[in-house]
Amino acid sequence: MWARCHRVKNFTFTTTTGLQGSGKSYGNIYMGWLLDVDPKTDEHLFTEENVIFNPIEFVNKVNRPDHIGQAFMKDEIEMDANTRDQFTKLTKIIGDVISTIRYKRSIIFFNLPSEKQLESQIRRLRYGTFDFKGVSADGTHSNFIFEKLDYPRKADTDYKYHKIVRRDPLAVNHLLGNNFFKVTYADLELHLPFKLHNFSKILANYDKRKNEYLTSKLEIFKKDLEKLENSSKKASLQMYDIIDMIEKNKDKFVVNGTLSLAELQRHFGISQNQCKLVIKEYKGRNGISKEKARDKKEREKFINTIKNSKTKLKDLIAKHNI
Repeated sequence: MWARCHRVKNFTFTTTTGLQGSGKSYGNIYMGWLLDVDPKTDEHLFTEENVIFNPIEFVNKVNRPDHIGQAFMKDEIEMDANTRDQFTKLTKIIGDVISTIRYKRSIIFFNLPSEKQLESQIRRLRYGTFDFKGVSADGTHSNFIFEKLDYPRKADTDYKYHKIVRRDPLAVNHLLGNNFFKVTYADLELHLPFKLHNFSKILANYDKRKNEYLTSKLEIFKKDLEKLENSSKKASLQMYDIIDMIEKNKDKFVVNGTLSLAELQRHFGISQNQCKLVIKEYKGRNGISKEKARDKKEREKFINTIKNSKTKLKDLIAKHNI
């Protein structure tokens, strides 16, 4: 990953997936700290400022790296969009940015819930992928898998291996005497150097910045919920106001015994769907009123029938001296 930037004149782009609390953010910070090193002085150049939450800040920073091989990490991308559609658009925009800044020879870590949430063309730019499985029960390390990716480049072929992505886990060649042998590391453990003051300071500052970012996001979500609640109350009040106005001006809105959709739209400036809701509410309210009036009329008729019957019975008794 380091050599691609410093020796091959390329860039390194990896994605990191894993459940919340699986260790992927700390893992990426460690990888960035490990790889972003001055080749002349061995000084670690990665800081908490290279972990970026805001999408616009991320675009600005990756577009202006300070040096070759500078590492950047985009964290908490799932928090940057309120809807699935917004999330898809956001990842595509950031992916397009990554595609255009390859010549700047940076190392980019991209945290997201699932690989599938990236556009296929952006996934093809990846060198590899980290998949964090979680922190060990004793809290001493994180478990993860790293796979180097090799995407197919051939078309118009029926050979199945030309159509699938090759995923190779980390493998290292070892020299034993005069012979080489390969060791494949499918399951890895990441033990972070917490005892190193400079590294642990980066983690502490990262946690502080992340907390501030999430707190600001919660405030935004709270305001969005308040707006939603207020708009719902306002819509309800508007419905009652519209119905009351229709009741007071039936000659204007009622045509041949039916509410005119065109008149409602013209007068109140509401959509067809809103008009239909108003008409439904109006019919429901007036339907109840008609039913009550009909019941009252039937009760009055029944009572009058009984009264008339009693009167006729009295007249009949008086006539025949019964």
